[in-house]
Amino acid sequence: MICWMDQKSFTRLTLTPDYRTTSEIQRAQGLLEEVLPTIPDAELLYGVFYNENTEYCTFEQSRICFRRNGILFRINKQYSPKPTYTIDIDTSDFKHVDLHMQARIRDKYPAPHRIGVLSEHKVNIWVDYLTKIWHDLEHLDRERNAHIAAHRSRLDKLPDVKWNKDRDRGSIERNGVCYSFRYETGTIQEKVSLDYGPCTLDDFLALSDNRYRPKC
Repeated sequence: MICWMDQKSFTRLTLTPDYRTTSEIQRAQGLLEEVLPTIPDAELLYGVFYNENTEYCTFEQSRICFRRNGILFRINKQYSPKPTYTIDIDTSDFKHVDLHMQARIRDKYPAPHRIGVLSEHKVNIWVDYLTKIWHDLEHLDRERNAHIAAHRSRLDKLPDVKWNKDRDRGSIERNGVCYSFRYETGTIQEKVSLDYGPCTLDDFLALSDNRYRPKC
């Protein structure tokens, strides 16, 4: 997973900087100098990939960020077709909202014009716009989390559920019928199938007449 940390925490890591890391940080530091006169609380955050099994850390990216009402915003600069500043929100905490769900919510609100010259007024327009999106995402994430929790609660009351080790998928087999499920970013993928695989004409005729019995 990627952990975001400030300058003080990042310097504590004993990482050997390569050319890409150095160039990325220098680019971000240059952008920070441009942004600070308009957004005084902006700061440079470092994204570090942390492997929980090996405790190995690698630098991934750096971002210029600032907070408003507890929401983390990111600002970047694009140079094509002309220099403009873009502002977005950090959505990494929304574990049950995928990119498709995010796109549907973003489509509800018309985006402001891109920022050519930074000003407090223009930044606030983007903050207001993105705050609406963030609250909608927060609501959807809670809703999807409750939906999955309710499904898990029903399964926990059943004695014959076979879970995988991560408990994000499983199955139930009864009398030749198999119910399988898996959780995928806020959704529940479900399937009911005949476990012993009827495949003959006799099986079909028995199924269509509600007389099929598994052979095992």
